[in-house]
Amino acid sequence: MSEQISTTVELLQHFNRYRLKQFEVILNELLNWSKTFEHLKGKHILELGPGNRLGLLHFLSQESGAKVEGVGKTIYIKKSAAAALVTDSDFQPFFKTVKAKSYDVIYSRYVFETNSYHPLLLLKHPDYLKAIAQNTISNPYANFPSSLGDKQTVFKLAYRALKPGGIIISHLVKRKNSALTADFLSTLKPKPKEVRSEKLKGFSAMVIVVK
Repeated sequence: MSEQISTTVELLQHFNRYRLKQFEVILNELLNWSKTFEHLKGKHILELGPGNRLGLLHFLSQESGAKVEGVGKTIYIKKSAAAALVTDSDFQPFFKTVKAKSYDVIYSRYVFETNSYHPLLLLKHPDYLKAIAQNTISNPYANFPSSLGDKQTVFKLAYRALKPGGIIISHLVKRKNSALTADFLSTLKPKPKEVRSEKLKGFSAMVIVVK
């Protein structure tokens, strides 16, 4: 690659074969942190909860030069080319095997939300079906189930695994549904160097930077 890539638009265009548009929020924050895509080389990146969407994990492992891995239950991705990158485990048992300050970047999609937006979960829930019938799906009920139990405990484990100067990116559907409240974030030790929230095309991303 003769020219460095420093914007998400350039990244999406250059690697359009990977269909990365759905991961634009995370890619935008990665580039904000690394300054150029090329500077991800050699970094250690962890994805929390890839589920059945391994496109970003596969792309980063093939093109960034970073050491990339994922963790989550992988029942839907056994046949994926990137499935070998994923540890088939719940988060808390996984982090018990991880040393402190192991990762430069940890990112997730919809993991740290209080209400689930995962269709495979929601279609089993009567409130979701009722919302569809009433055409209120854009404002889902507060009791839609989440696929993750103690989100704040999981986040603290992830935070412990982050290197100094590293970042955690939490991609959210709605900022108001984030489990990472200001009161909770104030309890983190060491205190984060930066906590900010960004919005891109209707989606939100919380970015936590460790000293």
